[in-house]
Amino acid sequence: VFGAILPTGTLTRLGFTPDGKGGGTTSTSSSSTVSLLRETWSARERAEIGAEYTDAKFIIMQQYGGVQVDPGPNVDDELVYGGETFLMKEPIEADPAGASWTARGVLKK
Repeated sequence: VFGAILPTGTLTRLGFTPDGKGGGTTSTSSSSTVSLLRETWSARERAEIGAEYTDAKFIIMQQYGGVQVDPGPNVDDELVYGGETFLMKEPIEADPAGASWTARGVLKK
């Protein structure tokens, strides 16, 4: 319901597949547009998860335009939001209702 009014970002999964030539790999990626909110971690939350003050807290909706976001965020996926690129880090948690994920974003330098 709220996805249409939320800001959007691009979630990209980076991966590697065997090249079939004896040990090498080729890079692969898949991207999804996502609706999200950017928040800040409280001091208590930062202490619990070991987050830096600059780490972002993202609430990422599990659907975009009525379509399930697949894949969802994993550690080391990239999220581009507001002209900045963030690496997804632990914790990544789904809410019990299956409507969103909460994930930590570390600004990529």
